[in-house]
Amino acid sequence: MYQPLYRPASEQSQRSDIFVTQRPKQLLFDLWIYCPQKQAVSVKVVSRKGDVYFGLQLDAFQGSLERMLDLTSLPEGIYMIQVIFKGKTFYKRLAVPAKSSLRAL
Repeated sequence: MYQPLYRPASEQSQRSDIFVTQRPKQLLFDLWIYCPQKQAVSVKVVSRKGDVYFGLQLDAFQGSLERMLDLTSLPEGIYMIQVIFKGKTFYKRLAVPAKSSLRAL
């Protein structure tokens, strides 16, 4: 089951949107961003210690972007996907299990 940060709008819409979903029983996340007007977008995967494992900074992004985040190589622990968009910060918490537990899924 996924928990979207935003629900995606139609690309004909004038509304900006971000959508983050996790693929079932995997550490793969689909990121979808739509901006009808230029704006700054930042996406990071951050550990509880503050270590950044993935970063995407778009200063004047316009249009749509789809990207898969493959987090299978992260060490076991708690992480946050941080999205800064339209002047607001959104977080999605995720737990990375031990590699042996992931294989059992």
